[in-house]
Amino acid sequence: MRLNLRRGMQAILLGFAVIATGCHEEKLKEPITHFQKSTETAATAISSYYTELNQLERDLYFQDQLLNPHWQVLHTDSTGKPTPLLSDPFDPNSIQARIALIRQIAAYGGKLSVLAGDAAPDRLQTNATELTTSLMKLGGRFNELGNSSDSADKEAKDYVGPISAIVGIIGQVIIEEEREKALKPAIRQGEKPITEILDFLERDLKKYVESTRRTGHKQKLAQLVSAYNNNVARDTLPLEQRKKMLDQIRQAAEEVRIISVSQPAEVVKGMREVHQELVKAAHAPTSTNLGAVMSALEAYEDQVKQLVDTVIKLRELRKGETP
Repeated sequence: MRLNLRRGMQAILLGFAVIATGCHEEKLKEPITHFQKSTETAATAISSYYTELNQLERDLYFQDQLLNPHWQVLHTDSTGKPTPLLSDPFDPNSIQARIALIRQIAAYGGKLSVLAGDAAPDRLQTNATELTTSLMKLGGRFNELGNSSDSADKEAKDYVGPISAIVGIIGQVIIEEEREKALKPAIRQGEKPITEILDFLERDLKKYVESTRRTGHKQKLAQLVSAYNNNVARDTLPLEQRKKMLDQIRQAAEEVRIISVSQPAEVVKGMREVHQELVKAAHAPTSTNLGAVMSALEAYEDQVKQLVDTVIKLRELRKGETP
């Protein structure tokens, strides 16, 4: 499976940058700064979901071997497909690409507070030119992935249209000498493609990351429960051995419960809602619209905190995992 959402968040951040640049009001600097900090935290939390995919698959493979002593540990299965013994079920390069992609949100977020102020025109032009170059490469990469015969990432083509649209919008910012004249239509035209990209990212997180992890943890629990309940010699086992088996079941059940509380796709959804409110505030920086930005941002920050708490709890559980 290829998990190449590579650099798609650049387009999202570009949209935030356009919004931020078009809003000179000092009141928007604070929420943009908060967005940057929360996104840095979210990047770390979401990255752990990606990095642990292969480890979860490997853990399940060895649990299968443990619970089925007549099975052999092999490099390939009966169909010739590599097992998780040495092979990674999920392409590590694709996983790392997504991690880099998410971290770019935070990296670019640092520029938003500057762009929200009175950035010099030459600096604005430089940033816009650099972003256009990056996005053109990004669009080409997604087009390549979507049309590659050996790629499983067929959804990559969905990103090409929105990214191309944003490239055209930012191109107008470079051409226009009058900043406000360029930015107002950019905000209006950029809303749709940026929202589409966020929609695609949310979908991909649900399909590849959340579904895989949720299924994996439930499978782990089901196997442990079945092994315990079907053990005909259970009543003759030493107390300590039964305790060990029940501790494993308890931990697996806790993992299932914890992972169902918070999901990374919800964080992306919260990001989209902040974006929508920023668009409204960019159009009309009224007290009502600015209040809506703060409300959406507060909800987003809560989602990020909940996701971080989930990651921490899962890690703490693994530290005490029964060997």
